Amino acid sequence: MAVYSVLSGDPKYIDDIVALTELDPSTVLTILLGLELKGAVTQLSGKQFTRT
Repeated sequence: MAVYSVLSGDPKYIDDIVALTELDPSTVLTILLGLELKGAVTQLSGKQFTRT
């Protein structure tokens, strides 16, 4: 999955994830929500995401 593959242990802002994946923001947010519900990613303050 493109979104998960750009994430690491270092937090990334949503805008950076969108730019790296070249997907539209709503798609990225939907994927991140699904990954967060599965426990694969964690959302930090300021719309930053990291792998869990």
